[in-house]
Amino acid sequence: MKRLLSIILILLLFISCASVKSQNIDTSKQNISSTSIQQSNEKLNVANKDPNNLPVKEFNKSSKETQDTKKELQATTKKVQNKEINIRLIISKENGNEIIFDKTVKTLSSKNALQILKENAKVYEVGGFIKEINGIASIPQNELTQEDIQKGILGYDWFIYLNGKKTKVGAKDIILKDGDILNFDYKGWTIKDLTP
Repeated sequence: MKRLLSIILILLLFISCASVKSQNIDTSKQNISSTSIQQSNEKLNVANKDPNNLPVKEFNKSSKETQDTKKELQATTKKVQNKEINIRLIISKENGNEIIFDKTVKTLSSKNALQILKENAKVYEVGGFIKEINGIASIPQNELTQEDIQKGILGYDWFIYLNGKKTKVGAKDIILKDGDILNFDYKGWTIKDLTP
């Protein structure tokens, strides 16, 4: 009989433990379910924001501010590019020994040297290479006189000087600033003119 009571007591204890475990499992399930719902809500909140985690309204406001700033920057850049400047334009022959044109001209800072020259002289050019200014044309080597050849002249062409220095680029690539002196000089050139 004692033995039977012991078995019943053990069974009751076992059932009681199983019941407590079942309640703990239900509580865990509720906790897991609650955590899943919370995570889903967080994902939903993130979906309603931009990549920088700004709410959609804030993102649209920020985007509009960026567009306004970009427009202001473009307007400022345009003003700077279209600023009126003064350039002294000289057209000469033989290293400035004969002046054909010498005038300070008002122009826009966005214009290159070739555009400024064309506004003030009759110019013939091919691909940016100046062939003729006011009727004074380049002369290739095969059209030189015997006298020119004996002097070592290899041709007659237009050379560009900016503030007294020979440029290394063509007139299309020269952007000027206020106060610059731009000189187009026509001369017979030798091998010495090819060296920097």
